[in-house]
Amino acid sequence: MQKNIIDNKIENVTVVLFAKQPSGGECIVGWYKNAVLHRNLIDLPRGTRRDKPFYLFKAKTTDCRLITEDSRIFDLPTDGPGQSNVWYAQEYPNKNFLKEICRYIENPDVYIKKR
Repeated sequence: MQKNIIDNKIENVTVVLFAKQPSGGECIVGWYKNAVLHRNLIDLPRGTRRDKPFYLFKAKTTDCRLITEDSRIFDLPTDGPGQSNVWYAQEYPNKNFLKEICRYIENPDVYIKKR
């Protein structure tokens, strides 16, 4: 996928969101496709959001997906992101795992039903 660097942002990226599971480990909880990722925090208009009045990436709502808690079955490897808030998955050595993430994102309902 071609990335266009304009000013201090990258367009047309997929941002995958992950979180800790109560049973341990981490899993994918959602994603933003075709997102714009900014190099620096972007301030929101005053009064928009009290606790976090800024953002780092954005996408159209039609390009976003939140996985329901009972469908959060895509586990990340133990040598994945760890305690970091950011994980550059393209640098992960297991390219088959990265392909599996892409298949999951392209058709999560089929992937979830198979599991």
